[in-house]
Amino acid sequence: DVSWILTFMKEKKYKVKDVTIYSKCSKDVKGIDNIQNLGPTQIVKLDNIGRNDHTFANYIKEHYEQFEKEEDTGNDMIFFMKDSNYFFDMDLSYNDVDEMFATTYESDFSCLAKPACDCNIDCQLGREDPLMMHDAEFLFEFNIDQYSRAERDMNHDFISEKYPNLKSWYKDIGFSPLQSKTIPVCYTGMFATRKKQIFNQPKNVWDKMVETLSRGNNIIESHYAERTWAYLLSNNDARIALQLDRSLLPRIKKMVGKTTDGTRIGGTCGMQGMLYVDSYLPKAEKKWSGKLIENGMWHSLDGSYYLTYEGQGELVFYQKLEGGSVIKIWKSKTRAGRGSIATLHDSGELDIVDRKGKKVYTNNMSGLTGAYIKVENGRIHILDGNDKIVQSLPP
Repeated sequence: DVSWILTFMKEKKYKVKDVTIYSKCSKDVKGIDNIQNLGPTQIVKLDNIGRNDHTFANYIKEHYEQFEKEEDTGNDMIFFMKDSNYFFDMDLSYNDVDEMFATTYESDFSCLAKPACDCNIDCQLGREDPLMMHDAEFLFEFNIDQYSRAERDMNHDFISEKYPNLKSWYKDIGFSPLQSKTIPVCYTGMFATRKKQIFNQPKNVWDKMVETLSRGNNIIESHYAERTWAYLLSNNDARIALQLDRSLLPRIKKMVGKTTDGTRIGGTCGMQGMLYVDSYLPKAEKKWSGKLIENGMWHSLDGSYYLTYEGQGELVFYQKLEGGSVIKIWKSKTRAGRGSIATLHDSGELDIVDRKGKKVYTNNMSGLTGAYIKVENGRIHILDGNDKIVQSLPP
């Protein structure tokens, strides 16, 4: 029954170009009338093989050349969904359609399921938060010998002699090499991506993926595929990936299936390699000592962070990566005006200059020495050399 998808998509809030439903059970599709309210809808019948992962890969394979010819500003998105809404019936934590659109717009990929404590992990939410990110080396060792979510699931063809683990399957297909020590994983098989992301891999690779997922219905290759969608369809810029490793790895509290020193613990777990971050580390307590440089922008002393206003007046912290690219790490809403620049001088004076170069704000703290910026509970504070707050900017 696919009728729940209309409700999830908030009916006609978003412009849907078309809907493709793949039927593998030779039965009428329940809820089709509801789905047709979203946009032009077609039903395609396929053999019952490879689960939803075969379906998704087949869709990419069949539409790859068509998408190459289409004009795309980069904003077209594809939602890959299952027919079942069991995820919601189980009251599990998930992202709604607005969150998925926002995340896909920012990061090119979003997952319906939020990371959750599982596999008998002693996880205290709010202190040790699970992440989408996984230890790549350990994840690629993943293998299970059976899977039965329903009585119909037979395991006589489940194991693959050709692919003893995820690494062997990934390498044989010819996917792009890993760029970092950590990679994202999206569980439950429901996600969204920008259409352009399918070109991360050449068509022959998607063809090979479909081939490997055609061996049977309940097969290990489907579980390999589930653990790679997020990485295959995300932005795989090597520099950003390595910078994420440097920022993330020092904060890891625990890993599913291994201790932090690499010792394997527990039995087989489907979330093998999932990382947990220590939420009690000071995420928003870092002090940002700064100086004025040539372009009038405020930079951290080592030049790796800078502060600016942009868009509709968001106060934004950026991190500068090796090679000159940057990533956004924090932003706060303000009303300084589009294109404004915030400058924190060595004296401690904070100026905001509009895009025409006119000063629209100053905190009149000239003469302070050792001033620095501190982010705390979503607010920007300016402190003097004695750690006293002398100015705060609202979020």
